[in-house]
Amino acid sequence: MKREFLSGIVSGGLSFFVKTAAMLILTPLMIGLLGVKLYGAYLLFVGISELSLLAATGLTTGFIQNFSKAVGSQNGLLRHSLLISARWVYSLIALSVLFLGWLLMPFLIAQLFKVGPYPVHYLEWIGYLVVLTAVMNIFSQYLSAILWTHFLHKQTNVVECVRGILEAILAVIILYAGGDIAGVFVGRLVIAFFTAVLIGRLAWQAEPGLRETWNKVSCSFEGISELFRVSLFAMITKISVFVAHRMDEFIIAAYLTLTDVTCFGLVMRMLGQIAALMVKLSEGTSPFFARLSGQDDVESSRYLFLRSTALMHFMVCLLLMLVMFGFPEFLEYMGDGKVHLKQALPLALIACGTIWTGSIQIPASSYLFSSGFYRFQTVSTVITALCNLGLSIVFIKYFGLPGVILGTLIPHAIQNHFVTIKMSLFRLKISWIQFFSNVYIRTFPPLLVAGVLLTCARYSGSYLFKTPLLPFSFLLPLLALCGFVSAVVWAVWCLDYKEKELLIGFVRKIPFLQFLKTNSINS
Repeated sequence: MKREFLSGIVSGGLSFFVKTAAMLILTPLMIGLLGVKLYGAYLLFVGISELSLLAATGLTTGFIQNFSKAVGSQNGLLRHSLLISARWVYSLIALSVLFLGWLLMPFLIAQLFKVGPYPVHYLEWIGYLVVLTAVMNIFSQYLSAILWTHFLHKQTNVVECVRGILEAILAVIILYAGGDIAGVFVGRLVIAFFTAVLIGRLAWQAEPGLRETWNKVSCSFEGISELFRVSLFAMITKISVFVAHRMDEFIIAAYLTLTDVTCFGLVMRMLGQIAALMVKLSEGTSPFFARLSGQDDVESSRYLFLRSTALMHFMVCLLLMLVMFGFPEFLEYMGDGKVHLKQALPLALIACGTIWTGSIQIPASSYLFSSGFYRFQTVSTVITALCNLGLSIVFIKYFGLPGVILGTLIPHAIQNHFVTIKMSLFRLKISWIQFFSNVYIRTFPPLLVAGVLLTCARYSGSYLFKTPLLPFSFLLPLLALCGFVSAVVWAVWCLDYKEKELLIGFVRKIPFLQFLKTNSINS
């Protein structure tokens, strides 16, 4: 299973970098073509789309937990029952999203676009397109969850990567052809439909039970009750996380301006990609913890917890250092010169702390949820989200735009370290000294190497080019080199012998390296 886990991590990382490159190309073009205010409206519609997926996301977490245990225990009856139950519940959620979207969209448009860039009925039509896209994504989540339980993250990562590229290309073509936001969301709807069809075909091939139960409609009460029990807590947790993070844009829109929404959105799109990568890299931990929990394998759970948390800490710190090193240049490029560094830099510095503390708690959260601590996780997350919402509303009145992200950082730093991680350490019988030694101290040397390299590079680049902003022809290769050197130091310093062998074997199987090796042998 280690090989499948590593394959998921590498493919997730590659998918992330490709989608990030597409985002880097698309964002400045959209800001230039739409303008700052219309791009802020686009971000709000994206937020509405993510809000529509909250219930399905919670169900996905519960389904993965239960289905992984059923697969690990080879319980065929429960396995089939969960497949049928999940299909019915996902369908019910999709219908609910359609109905509530049709019912509440006029109210949402009236609240979010008090001075709208388009007529109200036109904005409502765009909102309905967003809801239809969310329905397609709900069925994609169900089918993707089946692939994830079989550790086939590589397949879903490739599909998501291609989808991100197509969405970016199609949006650019539509905007250059004279289209507007509505055209962009029509394109997203079409791509979402074909994505669901493709993932469905892959799931059909990977899970025999899907073919065996496709025409069945009845299932045992055991499967439904267990699925609902876990999914309910997961859904509440996901809603709380959304309130804690995505509601910031709506708070800014209510108290400030769409220009401020764009500034906040740009910063979080740059740094938020790091948080998205951490979630992507840790997708495999949830089914792993679920299977280990079903087998009562505490020792393996302890090993997975420490190693995955150390990886999260190293990766998030390294990526934050790389992004913040080139933050002035990235902001100038992505904001098309219309967003000022003086306004965005305080947001970015506070957001770094939020992203770091949120990333390193992912393995702990996955372990607790897989071990049956649904109520504990849900209650602590809901309390944190409510504190986040209240602090953000209060702080925005006193500190302006930075107050929103500061209201997010404080409660989450407390919850992540002194509730989630602390409880995981207690359950796994890991001392704080052992945790700090394996996670923070062990990964300090490679991070120190990256910090020294980036500091020297900034001073040497400023001296060579005599400008405050470094050219991308110098900046991007420099960031890639520093990241690569730090990753090599991490692999040499932090991995044990078996992990190094596994990593080397996986790297040797990369198609591009095999192609180079074959050509060198032939020549």
